[in-house]
Amino acid sequence: MNGLWRQHIGERGARLAGGGWALLAAAALASGCASSGKGTRPPPPGPVSTRPVDSLNLLTTPVALDLDRQPGADGFAVQVYATRLGKAKTQPIRTGVLEILLLDGVVTSPGVREQVPIRIWRFEAAELGAHAVDTAIGAGYRLTLAWGSNGPTLPMFSVVARHVQPDLPPVYSAPSAVSSAVR
Repeated sequence: MNGLWRQHIGERGARLAGGGWALLAAAALASGCASSGKGTRPPPPGPVSTRPVDSLNLLTTPVALDLDRQPGADGFAVQVYATRLGKAKTQPIRTGVLEILLLDGVVTSPGVREQVPIRIWRFEAAELGAHAVDTAIGAGYRLTLAWGSNGPTLPMFSVVARHVQPDLPPVYSAPSAVSSAVR
């Protein structure tokens, strides 16, 4: 130790300070080293769902698409991901029907159930395999949908995914707004 430090706390304090650090370091190392030999316990299991789908996540193109190379928009593309409680990744839809709803204008979540869709596309669970994708977040479905002559009339439209299962209330995604301008 340097001389100024010893003058400040005295010779005895310098010896205690030097030994104190060693004692403190030994105590710190020893305090975290105890083990029962049984390892750590796994976390308790989270809630498990009895539903085939608990929620739907929907991604859409930001603008309508020109799918037939004729002037004007005539469709859009979506990706749908289904989740279940207790599962880390999105899950395939194995039962029921996945529906994609096309709604005129911008719709908010509380108003989705009251809106009358312009068009509904229905996909039985067995049909979804042709549209399945495996991503880093899990299973999903990519769909490119043309509305033909029954399309939106406003500058913006909304798209909603809905899973319908007998004897259970339907599960809705949040609505996604899309511009009618052609991309």
